[in-house]
Amino acid sequence: MIICDEAFFQREAVVAISHDLIGMILCSEMNGNVTGGRIVETEAYGGITDCASHAYGGGCRSAMADSIKRKQVYQPGKIEDNY
Repeated sequence: MIICDEAFFQREAVVAISHDLIGMILCSEMNGNVTGGRIVETEAYGGITDCASHAYGGGCRSAMADSIKRKQVYQPGKIEDNY
């Protein structure tokens, strides 16, 4: 099993990070229950210089563009940050 550390996500090549995540298994544990699933789709954004990013131009979500790239898991009706 590969466990991705901060260095994995701190690489400058966001498209490479996105590509490398495909096929990995994402696991979580809450209240003693473990769940997981294979990553089959990703998106990559370049932060404040990428006009498709929520952080573009230092807007209201510019915290997403800090030195550590953020991981987001989209669930119906909500977004869970920092998995």
